Amino acid sequence: MKQWIRAHWGLWILALGAVVIAAVMLLPRAEAERADRTYEIVADYSSYAKMAPQSGHDMAWWMDWLHQSGVQTVALYECSLRSLSNNAFVPVDVWEVGDLRKSAGWNQRLPETIVRRVLDSQSSYDMVVACYEADDMDWILDNLQRRLDRLDYTEAEQDGTRYLFVAAGDNEDLQRLSLGFWPEMVQDIQGAGMTVLPRTTPIAGMNGMRFLNAVLESFESVNPNPAYFYNAGKVLPGYDEPEQAHDRLLSWLGERGTALVVAEKNDQRGNDSWPGFDQLCQELDGRVIRAFYEWNYIQYRWAYYGYEGPEEIINSLYRAVVERNCRLVYLQAILDTDSTENYITDPEAHAFQLTELNRRLEGQGMHQGTVSPMQSVQQRFVLRWLLGVGAVAAAVLLLCAVWPLRPRWQWLLTGAGALCVLGAMVVLPEGSKLILSIGAGIVYPSLSMLCLLRWLRGARPATAGRIWTSSILGMLLCVLGALCAAVATAAALSETAYMLEFRVYRAVKLMQILPIGVYALGYLLFLLPGQLGLQQELDRQVGSGRGAWGRFCRWFGRKLEHPVKLRWVVWGGLAALLAGVAGLVGLYYIARTGNSQEVRISALELMLRNDLEELLIARPRTKEFLIGVPCLMLFIYMQRRQWRLMPFFVGLGMAIGMTSFVNTFLHIRSPLYLGFARTGYAVLFGLLIGAAVIAVLEIVRAVRRKVESRRV
Repeated sequence: MKQWIRAHWGLWILALGAVVIAAVMLLPRAEAERADRTYEIVADYSSYAKMAPQSGHDMAWWMDWLHQSGVQTVALYECSLRSLSNNAFVPVDVWEVGDLRKSAGWNQRLPETIVRRVLDSQSSYDMVVACYEADDMDWILDNLQRRLDRLDYTEAEQDGTRYLFVAAGDNEDLQRLSLGFWPEMVQDIQGAGMTVLPRTTPIAGMNGMRFLNAVLESFESVNPNPAYFYNAGKVLPGYDEPEQAHDRLLSWLGERGTALVVAEKNDQRGNDSWPGFDQLCQELDGRVIRAFYEWNYIQYRWAYYGYEGPEEIINSLYRAVVERNCRLVYLQAILDTDSTENYITDPEAHAFQLTELNRRLEGQGMHQGTVSPMQSVQQRFVLRWLLGVGAVAAAVLLLCAVWPLRPRWQWLLTGAGALCVLGAMVVLPEGSKLILSIGAGIVYPSLSMLCLLRWLRGARPATAGRIWTSSILGMLLCVLGALCAAVATAAALSETAYMLEFRVYRAVKLMQILPIGVYALGYLLFLLPGQLGLQQELDRQVGSGRGAWGRFCRWFGRKLEHPVKLRWVVWGGLAALLAGVAGLVGLYYIARTGNSQEVRISALELMLRNDLEELLIARPRTKEFLIGVPCLMLFIYMQRRQWRLMPFFVGLGMAIGMTSFVNTFLHIRSPLYLGFARTGYAVLFGLLIGAAVIAVLEIVRAVRRKVESRRV
C-alpha cells in the first residue's frame, strides 16, 4: 500500500490539495452562517381569528396574549368579500345570487332595487353584500372602485342595513379580490403593541398596475416601512402588466430596504416562487429571507407520536430554523389531531409551544429579532477550477487503484480532465457546479474505500490488541477520507442560492449508489481471490503490467472448463440468496434516502431521533452511528480474523455509512457546524457500538477455542 501511494505521489498531492482549497472555499459560508443567528416568529392573524370563537376570547385578547408571549409581528392578509363574510367578528354578509334565490323569503328581506338586480342577474357569480354598519359599506365600495377598472353595482338601504349588488359577470374570482386591511383587525394588532406584516393575494386577470398601486398604498397605511415583503397567491402583485409592475415593485422595495420572503415548500424541497421572482431577487442583490410556513399537516400534530401536547409541532419548527436556514417562523394556531376545523384553545398549550421553541433555539445560540438577509456567498472561479483539478486527480487515482496505468497516461488523463472542467465551467456555469459536486462526492469516498481494501489485502492474523488498534485507526482514517469528500463536495455548492434553496441539489440517490458499486468491485478484485484461495494462482498466472487483462481472460476461460461440483452449486445458491436479500435492503435504503421518502419511518425511530436532537447539538444520522461506523470496524476485524464472505456483506454497511457522511454535508441549507457535530457524534457512538460488538465476538471466539481445546 505504501509503495502504491509513493508511486502516485503527484496525484495524491493534487487530490489532497483540492481538499485544502475546499476548506478555504467554505470559510465565507461559515462566516455568513455565524452572522445569521436571528429568527422571528410571525403569527398568522387569520389562523387565530378562526380559533378565537372556539376559545371564548376575542381577537384583541389573543393579540395581547401573543405580544405578552414575545411575538412582535403579526401577518395580516388584505380582506376580500369572501373572507369578511366568513369572519365571525365582522358584521358583513355576502351571498351569491344562485344561493340567495334558493333561500325562502329572500326577496322580502332585501330592498326592491336589489331584488330587481337579483332577478335580472344572468351570472351565478353576481353577489349581494349586506353591511350592518354604514361605514363598512363605504370601505368596501371605495376599495372595490380603487382596484377595479370598471365596477357595475347597485346600492340601497333598508332598516339601517346597507346593501350592495355587485355584477361579477364571468369573473368567478371577484369574491376573492383583495380589498385592503379591515380597520378593526389592524387595531387589534397595533393596539397590542405589535407590528403588521402586510400580505395580499393577487389574482390573475385583476392584477394590473391599478391593483398594485392600491396594494402598495394599503401596505403603507398599516406599515410604512415593512421589514419583509411576503407574497401570497400564484402571481406577484401587478403582474398582469409585468414590465411596469416589476419596476414599480423593485423601486418600492428598494426605497424601504424591504427584504423579500420566500416560503419553503411543503415537501421541504426548494421554495415557493412566482414568475418574475428570480429576476426581482437578483436586482435586489439577494435581499431575501427564507420562511417556514406551518402547513396544515404540521399544524394538527397535537399529541402526535405519543406526545401529550405540541411537542412534534415544536420539533418541526425547530428543525426548520436550525437545519434549513428558515429565519421567519410563520406561526399558526394549533389544530386538534387530524382536524382542519377544531382548535386547541388552551392558552397554556400555546404558551408551552412558544417558550419551548424559544428555549431550544436559544440553546443553539440564536435570538429573536428583526431578521436581516444572509450575507451573500459566492465562490471564485479559480478556486472552483482548482477543486475540479483535484477531483480529476482523485478519479485517476481511483482508476489506477483498479487498473494500473503508466505515469504518462496518468498525467495525460489528469490534464485532459482539467481542461474539460475548465470548459464546462465556461459553457455551463451552473451545471458545472453540480457536476463537480457529484464527481467529488463519488470519487473521494470510493477512493477511500479502495485504499482500505488494498491495505487489507495483505493483512495477516494478528494479536487481539493489534486487531483492536487497526479496527479503530482504520475506521478513523476512512471517516477522515469521507470528510475530505464531504468538504470537497460541499465547497462546490456553498453559495447563497443553494444555502437558501433557490437551487436544489438533486443527485443524492446517485451518489448513494455508485460508491457502493465501487466497493463491491474492489472487494471482488482485492479480497475475494484471497478468500477463495485463488490469489497465489492469479499472481502466478496473470500478474500485472501490460497484457494482464488478456492473461486474466484466458485464465478465467480455463476455469470455466472445469467440471461443476455440488458444493459450488450450493455456495452459489447461498450467495445468490444473500445477494437478493442485500438487494432488497438496498432498495429499502434508497427509498429512505432524501427528503421525499417513499418509505414511512416508524414512530419509535422518529421519537428516538427527536430525543437525540434535543439532548445533543445535532442528531447523528442512524445510517452512520448504527450501521456505517460499526460495520467499518467489523469489516476490518473480520478481515484480520480471516473470515470468509461475511466481510463482504458487512462492508456494504460500511459503504452506506461512508456515503452517508458525504450526504450529511450535501444539505447545503444546513449549517456547517451541524454537519461536523453530526459526524463527531456518529463516530463516537458508532465506535462504542462497534467496540462492543467486537468484544462480544472476541469473547465468543475465546470460549469456542477453549471448548475445542477441551475436546482435544
